Amino acid sequence: MGGTATTRQRATSVYLPEAAYEALRRVAFDERCKIHDLLMEGVGLVLRKRGYPPIAEMKAKRPGKSR
Repeated sequence: MGGTATTRQRATSVYLPEAAYEALRRVAFDERCKIHDLLMEGVGLVLRKRGYPPIAEMKAKRPGKSR
């Protein structure tokens, strides 16, 4: 699975408590965005906290290049 050679993506499933899902749904509605966008924001925060570069920077790197 995954986009083009330059923007590869992987799919995964996330199992959330019903209340968390409903809260995300409400935030997405209020902010007029997708739940996916909110999840990606969270992933970015988790990775940044652990010293990884921003997701946009990771996407810009070509596959096979050193980290």
